[in-house]
Amino acid sequence: QGKIDANAMGFEPGQQIIDASGVLCPECDPIGDLESHISGGALERRFKKKPQEITDEKVWAELAKWLALGLNNTIVHWSPDVVILGGPMIWGKPAINIEHVRFHLKNILKIFPEPPPLLIAEHKELGGFYGALELLRQNLRALG
Repeated sequence: QGKIDANAMGFEPGQQIIDASGVLCPECDPIGDLESHISGGALERRFKKKPQEITDEKVWAELAKWLALGLNNTIVHWSPDVVILGGPMIWGKPAINIEHVRFHLKNILKIFPEPPPLLIAEHKELGGFYGALELLRQNLRALG
């Protein structure tokens, strides 16, 4: 409905556990959360180089699968109309290929007839700032 969702403590989909045993990615953080698999910091720790220095397509293809798995869980829990992805792992060079994510998500997400559209955030580094401004605008409007 054009409003930021209300919540009790915030949303942290990156903290969802996707590899509890650590078997699927032994070199990832032992917690097994999505962030420890696909974040820039996680890649730096795992490969000892910055994400933009990683040119192996197999690495980026694997990240698309991990992201699709996490998005599946997020979509099943929240049933959003659209999913907007941002951050340097999405719009950087190289980056997680959103078409690959869409492909994997379509094959993983079976409970709904179609996954919601996946879009890339338009404001890049300023996305959080624009989100904060929108939340402020909505709260001021609610006050009258």
